[in-house]
Amino acid sequence: GDVSLYTVVDLALRNSRAVHMAEADEQRARGLANETHDIYVPSFSVGSGLGYSYGFPLGSPTLFNITSNFLLFSFSQRDYIHSGRAALKAATLSLKDALRQVILDASVNYIELNKTLSEITALQQALAVTDELVTVVQDRLNAGLESKMDLTRAELTRAQIQLQKIHLEDHADELGKHLSGLTGLDADAIVPVASSVPAL
Repeated sequence: GDVSLYTVVDLALRNSRAVHMAEADEQRARGLANETHDIYVPSFSVGSGLGYSYGFPLGSPTLFNITSNFLLFSFSQRDYIHSGRAALKAATLSLKDALRQVILDASVNYIELNKTLSEITALQQALAVTDELVTVVQDRLNAGLESKMDLTRAELTRAQIQLQKIHLEDHADELGKHLSGLTGLDADAIVPVASSVPAL
């Protein structure tokens, strides 16, 4: 059925193995960066305990608790943090690149399929006209009003249009199969919606 450009791009992004792998790499890099930050940046927590309001306390009552958790100072700790951030930035850029590639691939092929199908429709109309022209020229030839050359010329025009239409149909099939591989939709089910294609 009719499938919009937005739907094709959305499905292509959802089905893209490259995007899924880049997302996983980015999540892994984000986790490592956060973990590195948590390990090397000191964290303090302050709390209070009021002890028991009655009875004999088992230990000395505490009014404040201060705890800290950090790795001993290391000259390399800043390098580790920077390295984690750099890895995260690289993974994020890779993800953006993967997203752009899929969007571009799906969009270009969708727009090309829409254009090719429009050209096929125009050629079908031209073919109908040339069929009528060949018939008219044949009738005029039979009546002695046209030459054999005129009929040959009309038949050649029809054959050229037919050949061009066959080439475009093959191209449309290739585009449909490619979009099918990107989206998971059946190739025959991908019928572009011309109104969803932005004007250049």
